Amino acid sequence: MVTQSFDWSTQIASAQFSNCSAAPVPKQHWYVNFDVTASSGQNGVRWMEFATNANATTTQLTSSLNPSVVNQPVTFTATVTALNQLPTGNVTFTSNGQRIPECPNPVPVMQVGNSGVATCTTQSLPPGTDTILASFDDPQGVYSPSSATLAQIVQDFSLLP
Repeated sequence: MVTQSFDWSTQIASAQFSNCSAAPVPKQHWYVNFDVTASSGQNGVRWMEFATNANATTTQLTSSLNPSVVNQPVTFTATVTALNQLPTGNVTFTSNGQRIPECPNPVPVMQVGNSGVATCTTQSLPPGTDTILASFDDPQGVYSPSSATLAQIVQDFSLLP
């Protein structure tokens, strides 16, 4: 049994909680049902909702070829990890703030060893230095979002004299 003090309509009351049950719902919220026996006489079954922290993740991003040449295929690999867990969710790949057309954004994370991995292969990057961003998100809210960037250098030798 848990005893808790709280403010009920500006009146401080103490209560004893019994028959507690909790159930998780998406986005790491919990609904808790409990019986209340309060000194203020407001007894009965109550419920409350509270949020918990999502499991922290880390995202790393690598390129299969950096620098690359215009129209040359490059595969970007996002590796998502969580402490002692295998994260589930999706990764969205962008180049200079725009989704990469050849990638089926968002890309589902697949298990590879003890990590989650998502890949994107493209050959449509413009010449110059492209900022590639891999953003991990878990629609269920079990894992926190994380992201990683890299500078992809795309050379264009057709511009040489």
